[in-house]
Amino acid sequence: MQLTLLITAVAVGMTWQSFAADSVPGRILACPSGSASEAAVQNSFKGSGAREIGRLRQINVRVLEVPKAAEARVIAALSKNPNFEFAEPDYIAQIILTPNDPYYASQWHLPKVGAPAAWDVTTGKSTVAVAVVDTGVDSTHPDLMGRVLPGYDFVNGDSNASDDNGHGTAVAGTAAAAGNNGVGVAGVAWAVSILPVKVMAADGTGATSTIATGINYSADRGARVINLSMGSTSSSLTLQKAVSYAYTKGAVLIAAAGNNGNSTPFYPAAYTQVVAVSALNSSDALPVWSNYGSYVDQPCHDSGSYISTLLC
Repeated sequence: MQLTLLITAVAVGMTWQSFAADSVPGRILACPSGSASEAAVQNSFKGSGAREIGRLRQINVRVLEVPKAAEARVIAALSKNPNFEFAEPDYIAQIILTPNDPYYASQWHLPKVGAPAAWDVTTGKSTVAVAVVDTGVDSTHPDLMGRVLPGYDFVNGDSNASDDNGHGTAVAGTAAAAGNNGVGVAGVAWAVSILPVKVMAADGTGATSTIATGINYSADRGARVINLSMGSTSSSLTLQKAVSYAYTKGAVLIAAAGNNGNSTPFYPAAYTQVVAVSALNSSDALPVWSNYGSYVDQPCHDSGSYISTLLC
């Protein structure tokens, strides 16, 4: 029940757009093959003019610094090197806010997903951790206070996962803002705990390497649900590996299908182990700005409620 509530929260309550930008200059990602020795890997880096500056240890991806003018050459060289599974740019994702009315009376999506009826059964459990992999979360917000777990800021490299953009706090509120408390809005599962994982900077941008690190961290912390309200039209093998890692640890991953108004696959939403969520308006129609296509998980009808096919 808790998972159903959270999935429908993102499906109907999402009002955020993400789109592909470019990649981090002078930085690439490379994954050594399982049979490659560490000496061979490091020699390959040295021979190509790359320097290792970080690792995503759970998925064995190395973060490399290279001369900006040599990025394409190094990626091509490592991609052909039998010591590596792949090499790719460190893509950047970006988020854009579409404002929404903050009061319950205008939260038409809650009856649409059957939330009021579900609340008679449960409003969630504090033992269910929902990772908001985003710009951080304001733990002092009156609708979230007391339910935000200690998290991590992978942008600045510290344990202060506060929100300097606003996006992550709004996403957390959509899923879990305290209900029946006379303040602000009502979330869908308002008794769950929020794990804030900051991977996007104050300007709304974040690198694939940082996002993948946040997903790995969320899975290792036991998050039952991982929400990803960002993405790119560029498929990343690093991001795919992070998604697979979290999936094998039992997490349900939910991602925005995109607000570009087309059927171009959007990642991580388009990966098979992720629930891809597009939008509906109050008339159950697809808004012109919402993405669509075969990669979007189709809803099923259950007494008028929209529930992801994952749980139907």
